[in-house]
Amino acid sequence: MKKISEINEVYTVYRAVASDGVDPTVKAFVEITKDGKVIYSNEISEDYHFVPTEYGKYTITYSAVDRNKRDTSISYVITIKDRIKPQLI
Repeated sequence: MKKISEINEVYTVYRAVASDGVDPTVKAFVEITKDGKVIYSNEISEDYHFVPTEYGKYTITYSAVDRNKRDTSISYVITIKDRIKPQLI
């Protein structure tokens, strides 16, 4: 997965599949945050296409929860940079 992207460029957050050897009702979720503010949070059963509108670091957190409220999560950070040179006209 790409960890550096451009502002206003589509970034794909890939779907997650959660499993549990005992509980077939496990659900997978994704949450996107920037500076502690939640940008997006929902169940993720298909790819989510996110368009960052600000420079900086965004945290993508996947989590899985079973019917007994046992959970696990994993996170990674993407950095949105300005890599486009200015143009002279």
